[in-house]
Amino acid sequence: MFWFLQAGLVAAGSQFIAVAIITLLTSLLAPIHFSWSARDAELFWISVSPLLAWVYLLSATGFSLTSNRFVHHTSERIRRASSLMRQASGARAPRALAAQLGLSTILLAILALRTPPEPLIEIGRYFGCVCVSCIGWAGILSVGVACCGATTQAALRAY
Repeated sequence: MFWFLQAGLVAAGSQFIAVAIITLLTSLLAPIHFSWSARDAELFWISVSPLLAWVYLLSATGFSLTSNRFVHHTSERIRRASSLMRQASGARAPRALAAQLGLSTILLAILALRTPPEPLIEIGRYFGCVCVSCIGWAGILSVGVACCGATTQAALRAY
């Protein structure tokens, strides 16, 4: 199963690193020379979290659409596996896989732009930082977008 997800896992790893770098740069470039209170810092992160969600999704889209050797190898493996199936269903297998993964990519992107579930917000509120749940939600789902998107591209190339 790993061989069919190799392109997606490479894109997910790249996206995870990108999310960490983008979040780190945002925290470093924030105007820290002001004497902020904890409330001001929380308001800053809450106000910047929708922008970060869009930036995360843009970078995930870039990793999804990037054609590299992992996408090529994954598409070859999907093509080879579908040729081992019966003739009638083997031709439809890459299309079905691409449709399912494409739908998953779109749904994950929509969920990343929404607010996190209430239990996740409550956990963040319990630990004193609601903004971490908002930023973390978008970041984690953007990793899923990159993974499903790159695997969708490989499945589309397989037929």
